[in-house]
Amino acid sequence: LFITLYPELLKTKVQQIVLMGGAIGIGNRSPVAEFNILCDPESAKIVFESDTKVVMVPLEVTHTALATGSVLQQIKDIDSPFAKMSVDLLCFFKDTYKDVFDFDDPPVHDPCAVAYVIAPEIFVTKFWHVEVICGEHTCAGQTVCDIWEDFATGKAKNVHVTTKMDVGAFWNMMLSALKECNKTTGFNEYVDKQ
Repeated sequence: LFITLYPELLKTKVQQIVLMGGAIGIGNRSPVAEFNILCDPESAKIVFESDTKVVMVPLEVTHTALATGSVLQQIKDIDSPFAKMSVDLLCFFKDTYKDVFDFDDPPVHDPCAVAYVIAPEIFVTKFWHVEVICGEHTCAGQTVCDIWEDFATGKAKNVHVTTKMDVGAFWNMMLSALKECNKTTGFNEYVDKQ
């Protein structure tokens, strides 16, 4: 909506749009569509075709950010109500990921996009043409990534697609953020008073 209503602000006030969404290959809500893009492919298409830098953090990257037993233990070791709640939230979809996707550990998604904003150097990116399939279509919501770099589509490159992330650096950043939040949150005091 912002891009449609205020295109002049996009050019003068927005350096880049970083989003968690899409997939280079297999989706998680249909055979080829990732949930966030599938919810509103028309809006995603507007963003991807906008005249600004767009960075896509797809499932292939977020599925490497697994909340392993080791990661969960490090969070538990913070030893507070906030830490317990954080672990509970990270594990909320654990059974679903095991049952549906055969993941032993649940991935985290949106924090990967935030990590890109903070530390883009921990990511590998490729600049590709990405097209979003819209309409009443079996592939609606698919992000078609031209991995052949214009060979297949002949269209201009428009999206910086992350293809890898330094997972250790990501979790170090997450753990540091959780420890800082634990120091300042009122949640611990609130739970202790209950």
